[in-house]
Amino acid sequence: MASFIGELKRRNVFKVAVSYAIVAWLSIQIAATVLPTFDAPRWVIQTLTFFVILGFPAAVVLAWAYEVTPEGIKRASATSGEPAAGNRAWNPVVIGLLVLAVAFLAVDNYLLPDGPTTVLDGSAPASQPPAPGETAASLPADSNAREVLPNSVAVLPFANLSPDPDNAYFAAGIHETVLNELAKIRDLNVIARTSVLRYADGSTPIEQIARELRVEVVMEGSVQYADDRVRITAQLIDPATGSHLWSEIYERDFADLFAIQSDIASRIAATLEAQLLPSERASISKPPTTSREAQALYLRALATVSDLSPGTPPELSAEFQRYLDAAIELDPTFARAYALKAVDYASYFVRARRVSETAGPADWERLVRESAGRALELDPTLGLAHAALGRMHEVHWREPEARSAYARAYELSPNDRDVLIDFSFFNTNAGRYAEAIELAQRAIELDPVYGSAVLAFAYTRSGNLVAAREVYRALPGSTGFTTRRALVEAALGNETQALALLRGLDQQRDDAATPTDVASRAYAYGRLGLDADARRLVARLEGLAAQYRVSPATWAWASLALRDRDRALELLTTVAVERVPNDGAWGSSLGELQVNAYGDPILDEPEFIAVRSRLGFAAQ
Repeated sequence: MASFIGELKRRNVFKVAVSYAIVAWLSIQIAATVLPTFDAPRWVIQTLTFFVILGFPAAVVLAWAYEVTPEGIKRASATSGEPAAGNRAWNPVVIGLLVLAVAFLAVDNYLLPDGPTTVLDGSAPASQPPAPGETAASLPADSNAREVLPNSVAVLPFANLSPDPDNAYFAAGIHETVLNELAKIRDLNVIARTSVLRYADGSTPIEQIARELRVEVVMEGSVQYADDRVRITAQLIDPATGSHLWSEIYERDFADLFAIQSDIASRIAATLEAQLLPSERASISKPPTTSREAQALYLRALATVSDLSPGTPPELSAEFQRYLDAAIELDPTFARAYALKAVDYASYFVRARRVSETAGPADWERLVRESAGRALELDPTLGLAHAALGRMHEVHWREPEARSAYARAYELSPNDRDVLIDFSFFNTNAGRYAEAIELAQRAIELDPVYGSAVLAFAYTRSGNLVAAREVYRALPGSTGFTTRRALVEAALGNETQALALLRGLDQQRDDAATPTDVASRAYAYGRLGLDADARRLVARLEGLAAQYRVSPATWAWASLALRDRDRALELLTTVAVERVPNDGAWGSSLGELQVNAYGDPILDEPEFIAVRSRLGFAAQ
């Protein structure tokens, strides 16, 4: 063994191996740094790394077989003990390579700027107030927002070319189902439908859309349906050059619709070189229903409601449910239809419920359990069904069950915008702010506007009002978001700005405002000392109470708006004792009162501190 090692040394095998390893490492590091500057695809670096690794054993074998001599490269001879002719020549080579490697490490670590970092705690993001005209899409809420997301695509709403106006729902429904199929691929970042709808008119350049949504590629297309035939065009566009990376025209029977959608998802994944796991390929290849009529009804349902949130008007929700019921009647094994029903039913817990409705919390819980249970019985991988169960448990103050359901939903559907937002809200309500902020930042990647609002909510509840203010300032105008921003501005002493925001809301027509919206605006005026405005909005809340069931927690906001401490204490005590479903954090923003997010001196009085300690999940 000693003689063999000595022969390896004599033939410079060790020095060649060390030199090759240093050169290989430097080559890969430099390539990884330089090639992305020229937009080189990932396969270039992967191929280089493969051949560099493959060359190592070849270099060692050649070092054994040949040696460098003054007369040139010759086959090595097994002479005992005598050093090879080129032995000493390798010393400066090895030393030089080591110096070069150390120099590269020094430059890379100390001279080159660091890449952006993601904020995962409550620290304020380093952002400035937006310039006029900027929105959340153009001014990000956190420091990593200008990076292009890897394997990312924005699927624009399909243009409707159907000659019959009654068939317009096809374009909206097919757009939604294509997004659903893409969301099953974990290696893809698919922008949520709510974020691409604002580009539906086609007036925004593709390059601008890609920049605002931080995506690598943009897909656009059209749908035409007539006489039981469907014609779908789809093209995947490189925003940097405007060229088509892939395009296809599908002309088939309506029965082949799902096969078209599955093919589109597979083509996008292949173009972006995204990893497609066998289970994911099987999932996107399996049609949700074998009934053509059930599929059509499902598309109509998706076109009716664009966002299954607590803000969905009851009338649209009822129409949505009718289409799903009709689809299920035609195909009782339609798992996703059951899951969507469960999510919509769960949202009733957090909507402003109509007084005319006879169903109570127990009725809605039964409907959620039945629909979600049937969905999971048919397809255990439906994360949306678990999310519906999470919503139900959360509004019933059941933290362990809610956390388990949301965690399972996130495990199954990590790219689902609704799951991310629901799980972030839950963690905020449970006081797990680091987790809530991390989930919200991921949601921002898929839905910049609503994800930013969720992030601001988490910052507010965690006590970081400065960070919340910066996020809110980057958001476009919206009644719910603007009221929360006004409260944050007022709490930070920016009373003039807070008042300007509230006056702007007064000028807007907001017939759809919920009792929670009105109560929180009344509270904002009360905190500014504008009692007449606070009373005006409380009177409006009293009018809404004739139509909606207003929770005690919402009335507590109104009482604090009028600085009626005794009534507010009575109402909060009622919530803490009775723990009625939907009097929790979602429907009434009770959590902001629980932590005294806006620094209300009344809530810091001893009696209020005592009752606040009994609110929320922790009180269980």
